[in-house]
Amino acid sequence: MPLSERDREELADDIIRDRRISMSTYCGSCGYNLKTLPRSYHCPECGSEYRARPPLMKGIYLPHENSPPFGEAIAVVVCVLGAGLLVVGAWNSKSTGYVATAAIFVAITLSIAVHVVVRTNRFLRTLRLGRQIARQEEDLE
Repeated sequence: MPLSERDREELADDIIRDRRISMSTYCGSCGYNLKTLPRSYHCPECGSEYRARPPLMKGIYLPHENSPPFGEAIAVVVCVLGAGLLVVGAWNSKSTGYVATAAIFVAITLSIAVHVVVRTNRFLRTLRLGRQIARQEEDLE
């Protein structure tokens, strides 16, 4: 994948000024330690693009994403119950407004459910990478 002009300038700037990652920072895709590499480049292990320049961190393992999406899951359960009640009410009343409200609520519920699935996948990937990184650090000791 070709680098944009800005990315090429940042990479050249990093190399010329020796701005490299100075502490253990891990790839968000494979867990590879990016220490001593440029702050913005591609992971040598998996080829994923990363950017270790705050505030726009991209492709970097962030341990704070280790929180399970309990709040979002509870929101989905509440929305499913509410949507179910609205659908039953719309079915019984046959009111157009009630049916429209139920349809909107069901769409919102599906949207939140998709968000929960994405967050859960990110959470599980972060846990897996955390365990992998811990094993790598134990092997170094």
